[in-house]
Amino acid sequence: MNFALYLDFSFLGLKSTNGSCSNLLLTKSFIQESSYCSCKKKMVVCSHLMPGHLEGSFMGEKRFEELPRKLEYVRTLLVDNYDSYTYNIYQELSVVNGVPPVVVKNDEWTWEQVCYYLYEEKAFDNIVNIISPGPGSPTCATDIGICLRLLLECRDIPILGVCLGYQALGYVHGAQVVHASEPVHGGMSEIEYNGCKHFNNIPSGPNAGFKVVRYHSLVIDEESLPEDLVPIAWTTSAGIHSFLESQSSDTWSYSLSEEVQMKKIIVGIKHSTRPHYGLQFHPESIATCHGRQIFENFREMTQNHWQRLRSTFVNERNAIYAAASSKKEKRLPGIAMEIYHQLPKTFPVRVVHPSPRKSRSFSFTVTNSKYKTESEDRNRMFILGMGYVGQVFARNLRNEDWMVTGTSTSTAKKEELKERGFDICLFDTNEPQLSTLNTLKSCTHLLVSIPSVVGVGDPLLQHDELLRSTLLDGNLQWLCYLSSTSVYGDCGGAWVNEDYSTSPTSETAKARLAAEEGWINLGTSLGISTQIFRLGGIYGPGRSAIDTIIKQEPVSRSQKMRISKKYTSRVHVDDICQALKASIHRLPFRRIYNIVDDDPAPRDEVFAYARELVEKKWPTWAEHNTFTEKAISYNRRGEKRVSNDRMKKELGVRLLHPSYKSGLLNIIDQMEYPSSEK
Repeated sequence: MNFALYLDFSFLGLKSTNGSCSNLLLTKSFIQESSYCSCKKKMVVCSHLMPGHLEGSFMGEKRFEELPRKLEYVRTLLVDNYDSYTYNIYQELSVVNGVPPVVVKNDEWTWEQVCYYLYEEKAFDNIVNIISPGPGSPTCATDIGICLRLLLECRDIPILGVCLGYQALGYVHGAQVVHASEPVHGGMSEIEYNGCKHFNNIPSGPNAGFKVVRYHSLVIDEESLPEDLVPIAWTTSAGIHSFLESQSSDTWSYSLSEEVQMKKIIVGIKHSTRPHYGLQFHPESIATCHGRQIFENFREMTQNHWQRLRSTFVNERNAIYAAASSKKEKRLPGIAMEIYHQLPKTFPVRVVHPSPRKSRSFSFTVTNSKYKTESEDRNRMFILGMGYVGQVFARNLRNEDWMVTGTSTSTAKKEELKERGFDICLFDTNEPQLSTLNTLKSCTHLLVSIPSVVGVGDPLLQHDELLRSTLLDGNLQWLCYLSSTSVYGDCGGAWVNEDYSTSPTSETAKARLAAEEGWINLGTSLGISTQIFRLGGIYGPGRSAIDTIIKQEPVSRSQKMRISKKYTSRVHVDDICQALKASIHRLPFRRIYNIVDDDPAPRDEVFAYARELVEKKWPTWAEHNTFTEKAISYNRRGEKRVSNDRMKKELGVRLLHPSYKSGLLNIIDQMEYPSSEK
């Protein structure tokens, strides 16, 4: 709700420099005196222009306190994604901020540690997110590390993204990151801007002298920029110049075509409501003009940001500086904090210590700049569809002190699962119960393991608006939808990865592909980590070729069709679980992963090996029991070999069972003799 307060200046005791009362406008980004109507004696406070946690902070105040002092020193967390320019930025910030930044690799701290330093210790005033400009991409979890989550959840902390940090800021809010028409490696461009404070005291436009160095092969697609992201800087043309050209003259003679001169490339963006900024060039480069001024402006913007908060908050930070600098006996932890040992004694540096809490029971609600440590705020998993994978994964999580809730569509199944020790909610696909949705709202993680219904689609996405409104102010941080490799369709035996075009042939596969898009869109709109797992054929204890042979179960038509296939992708349930855990730890954003093993062997080969294992372990049983699979005619045009390279590279998964042989051996080792042998 927006509101306006009209307050008499005589009550506030405020006067302008000339002694007369005037009109004051308070906004989110600044407090300024307006002289356009000196006869009015009122102040206007617009709530929609203020940060959410500041709304109402002026209510009940009888007098404005003196404007709080600016921070004397600005402490920066410098996130390094293994970039060669990191310590160039380090040197600049050390001079500009008055105190060196702390440098950490993007995978060096857990999210709990980051939250502890930022929100409990208040150890940093801003974050500079410097990402490697080489082959890395913000869409790759191993390239970007924890940076996407910083941009998503640290809404109240000033952040500057440089190069790929700029691309990450765009990507995390829904912009598309695409290949540039040509890569730029050390090229120089002239810049013009729109008046953003980030470029205060810097000239703008052609031949004005604002020349910058660019290193990148990816760009943000301008057409895909969401409303939340505002362009603030562009190149004056699409032309690229060398460093030597920049040194030979203060002005560049444009021998470029008119089309190239007219084309401009976005190289700066900011978030419309958060103090987050991105630059697609290197202000720290020796060849960039006015680079230090950019860092000085960011320092001042950081100081102004915290100055606008309550004065007690700023005073607390200044007091901490002085207190920490006087405690010589305190030692800092290792990691990147060791640089503080080398500071001059006059630097008032805050000492930070790692959290003593265990990470698994230390969760945060970062969006409100608060954290929770109560036992009831443990990680909570909601599994929509307690089938085979859901039950195995739930047992895994409970062993790690998670709270897990699952769903069932029938009362009988619910009671059966409860007897096995699971917490189960009834789920009505036609009309989800409010109690079930409230349970989901309180959870931090959601695994969707229910198949789509042909002609209906995903059962829960039918209620998309209800689901979205329920989860919007909930605790959800992570969402994963279990899909199938069947969405690739006919591939003629080719190797396929996640970028391979999908062409599902069956109605079931088409419904799964539509559900993938629905869950990705929902997760993106909620601003949470979202991924799709395309699973191969699932096997494990109680559900394998060995179990089929032992139980002498009849083979279905679909199984018979797969017998003659040359390639069949499969994955052990334990490897699905470890991939899910890796995803929870790394929190990729809007990613699709093929979850399969390394060996797309034909089904008849798998059953032959399973039969061999059974005969070797239980020869007597094998003599009295036979099992044969008869294949039926099958068109091999639909076969494919599915690649798992992305899963290994980005999630760091090392398969427990890279082949069906390892998986079947593990299964039969855990099995007792068949009942006929007892």
